[in-house]
Amino acid sequence: MLGSYKRYWEPSLTEVVGLSVPVGAVATFLTQPLEFVKTRIQVRTEGIGLRQLKNELGVNPWRIFREIHETGGGLAHFYYGFDAAIYSRLGYLFIRNFLYKAIYDQVKPVKPFNDLTLREKAVLSGSVGAFAAFVTSPFELAQVRMIADGGLPQPIRRNYKSAFDAINRIQVEEGGSRALFRGAFAHVVKLAALNVSLTGPI
Repeated sequence: MLGSYKRYWEPSLTEVVGLSVPVGAVATFLTQPLEFVKTRIQVRTEGIGLRQLKNELGVNPWRIFREIHETGGGLAHFYYGFDAAIYSRLGYLFIRNFLYKAIYDQVKPVKPFNDLTLREKAVLSGSVGAFAAFVTSPFELAQVRMIADGGLPQPIRRNYKSAFDAINRIQVEEGGSRALFRGAFAHVVKLAALNVSLTGPI
């Protein structure tokens, strides 16, 4: 009887990666302005704290939208650093989903439900999510640096030309390859926890 059950349909490795990457690209494009504003608020809040000014000065998201519009930045300004965002997101999705599906197909037991337990899925998902987050951390850093750079006074801006320009200059000017992984631990923990929680209760 064990061999007579009908397996439910599952997407192939190609389908999983082939669908998740373009969908991730669209989602990244649509949410980039929100990510831009969020990063600007975080950076400005730090500067305001150092200068002992009130938080209302320059951290309201609508104020940031208005400031960029008034300075002629337009909607395109919100996409400064988008190349870093797309490399980070698509690289993460490709590595995470490729590894998850490949390992899942290899280790899942052959049983009526033809599936791993929630605990096994959580461990697998958290592990591959953490690895993918670590590998793509330099692009995440480049995105933050590019967004923050646009908010600095013109004389001290670095004016990064692209994500790879930002990564190269961070590496050269700030102490080698290790500088590219500043903040990587928090990024890895966040995405590992997110993967575990989306997989299901342990």
